[in-house]
This record gives sequence, structure tokens and C-alpha cells, in this order.
Amino acid sequence: MDFENDVKINKFELDVEWEKQPALFEKYARASAEATAERDRVKQKKDVVVAEQRLKILSFYNEQGAKKPTENAIDAEIITNPLCQETAEELINANENVALTDAAKWAIQQKRDALENMVKLFLAGYWSDPKIPKEAKEQADEKVTRRLKRSLKK
Repeated sequence: MDFENDVKINKFELDVEWEKQPALFEKYARASAEATAERDRVKQKKDVVVAEQRLKILSFYNEQGAKKPTENAIDAEIITNPLCQETAEELINANENVALTDAAKWAIQQKRDALENMVKLFLAGYWSDPKIPKEAKEQADEKVTRRLKRSLKK
């Protein structure tokens, strides 16, 4: 995805920008949905890894005939387990990706709003050439004519 270019607006091609807008929004909405689904898969994977580690720990204590550890002790072993740390990092990355794709999707929505306002400005003549009132033009023409006549007399 080329987000930097996708959010830019060419004010001289508003018609083209409007034609591209629905496809851009769909592109970023789809990316957001895919990122959310991936995040959910990573979350599920992390839950499974944590549950498996919990079972291994409890099984180990049962096999040893030792007293069942406290929940805090089990949690500490799980948190320090390299596999659990790895899946926790994957989840952090997936959450970041969801946030970034959501932000991109809403930036494209903001582009839509900006396009609407730019069209309003265009229709109001914001980028048109200045219009000189008839009286001001006549006065300016008279001044120029007087100056020319004076300079010709000299």
C-alpha cells in the first residue's frame, strides 16, 4: 500500500480523485479487517500457548507429587517462558498493525471529507481568476488613458 500517495489530493483533478475514492476506502477497510482477523488469530494462538504451558506446569507438579503451585507462581513461569514471550510479542505487533490500518482507513475517510469541501470551494469560485467589478475596471482604464495623454503631451 502506498498510503502517503493515497491520502494526497490533487485539487486540479477533483473528478479523478472522486473516482478513486471508493476503491481507496475499500482497500483500507479490507486491510483493517484483515489486520483485525490476524490479530484475533494471534490472540487465540497466545491463549492456546498459555493454556498448554499451564497444563505442563500442573502436570509436572502432579508427576513429582509436589504441592500444587500458587496461581502467581504458575503465571510467573508462563510469563517467563520463551514461547509465551514470543506469542505475546506477536500479539503486540498484531495490535499495532490493527491500529495503523484503522488509522489509515479513517485518514481515507478524512480525504473524502476534504474532497467534499474542496468541491464546495471550487463551485464557489475559490480558485477562479479574480473578477474586477465593471466600475473599477472603467476607473482603471480612465486613469491609464489620462496618464497616456499626459505623457504624449510632454
